[in-house]
Amino acid sequence: MMRGYRKMNSENKLDFILHLKYDISNSKIFQSKEQPSKLIFGAGLKSAELVVRQYLVSRILDVNFNKEILYCFGDSNRKFSYPLPYAWLQKVRKSGIKVNFLTSSLKFKWYVLKCFLGSILVFGKQLKHNFSEIFNPSFSKLSNYVYFDGLVPSNIPKSNSKPSFDIINWYLQWSENEKKLSYIVHQVKSVPELAKNGVNIKSVKTPIPPLRNPLSITKFILWFFQAMIKSLMDLLANHWWSSLLMMEAVKARPIQYFGESELAKDYLFHNSGWIYRPLWTYEAETKGSKITLYFYSRNCENFKYAHGYPIQSNYWQITNWQRYLVWNESHEEFIYRCINKNAIVLNVGAIWFQDNCDIEFTLPFNSVAVFPVQPLRDSYYQALGIDLEYYISLNANQFLEDCYQVILEKRMILVLKNKRDIGNLLTNSYNKRINSIILDKAVIVIDSNISANRVIQQSKAVISMPFTSTALIAQEMGKPTCYYDPFGMIQKDDRASSGIEIITGKKELEVWFSKLD
Repeated sequence: MMRGYRKMNSENKLDFILHLKYDISNSKIFQSKEQPSKLIFGAGLKSAELVVRQYLVSRILDVNFNKEILYCFGDSNRKFSYPLPYAWLQKVRKSGIKVNFLTSSLKFKWYVLKCFLGSILVFGKQLKHNFSEIFNPSFSKLSNYVYFDGLVPSNIPKSNSKPSFDIINWYLQWSENEKKLSYIVHQVKSVPELAKNGVNIKSVKTPIPPLRNPLSITKFILWFFQAMIKSLMDLLANHWWSSLLMMEAVKARPIQYFGESELAKDYLFHNSGWIYRPLWTYEAETKGSKITLYFYSRNCENFKYAHGYPIQSNYWQITNWQRYLVWNESHEEFIYRCINKNAIVLNVGAIWFQDNCDIEFTLPFNSVAVFPVQPLRDSYYQALGIDLEYYISLNANQFLEDCYQVILEKRMILVLKNKRDIGNLLTNSYNKRINSIILDKAVIVIDSNISANRVIQQSKAVISMPFTSTALIAQEMGKPTCYYDPFGMIQKDDRASSGIEIITGKKELEVWFSKLD
């Protein structure tokens, strides 16, 4: 794999994987004449092809795909063998990679079969949950609620009284939130129920309530057997997408048996799961629910090259959420440019996401908050298929070193906060440099679980590695802020900066500091 990466780099083709995946993701799975089944796709029928494409892209065009391409690139005799539909295998072959169509097709058929068999397991779990609620109710009936998907404990408030910059608290203070709410629900099991501003925050097993009506359960059972037969018939006709999405269809079908008042007013998803819009959300939308994608981070655009902007990575062009919550005007423009010029976009400012309010701290008045991007080990970073070598040890170490020297020269305090704890994925050289500078009394290291908002509030100025969202938070708070690029790899007019000043090299950083009050 590393040999393939070195070859790509030496031939100036680090964007090979980016272009290939972009080409594949824009290639339709089936044509309009191959009508998908309404029995399977329900309210998502009109978007069925896109649903299937999103599902496959989110699950198989991943790091493992990148690794297979790198292996093939590094060995001219190796044939690509990976589970992809035939149309996508053709795209790989046209890129110049040799393809083993037989083994790849067999692997893909096995993948589809596993999804089909998984639908039986999902159906059994749903049925068990439904019957248990009839005879032994444990799920309180909800009304006037919103649902947050994909949260972890640090996204949930821990206290009624302590300020916390988590997504739930952000939503409660947002001026355009759903009014007269009784509940905010999520699927984090390990946190206790809490009331905040008169709204109960509680955990549920699934985003979809259980069926309690015996007639509805009967209809669900009958539908399942009909859908199983239909998907098998489609599979024999090589319309494999019915079997592939059968598991998702099982999750979606029960929504047809609910009234509007039984479903959430808004289902909110964050941008870690941006590609695939679940099939069940189309059913919820027909019942009057909103389906929202919100961004907890602004860093979603490719860097500008010297000759212009590259194609946009990460498949934004195939997303189709009902509405998007973004941070600023340039973020709005990103949605209109990359996704849909007619998309519903709400500019809401910086969105809080996670915090641990139990950890309290006080910073000195002359503190400068520094927000790096931790470099990953070469083997992991190379497998990500990134088109530009920027978030690597060379840049990260120099970023840290320059900030450290300039801040201490100005007799200020360096407050260092990493985005998260990445464990042994961190490069050794960066880890050694961190461990050496934290011995300095003029350096304070902040726990990664603490919200950047609380750190920035107590800081005199903020320095961020391009293009992390902390610079935008500082700007919103009125703090002096900049992006620091130690080697000048970033174009000064890159639109991803959202207008925040880009400082290049240590001398420019010293000049920037001299302008601080």
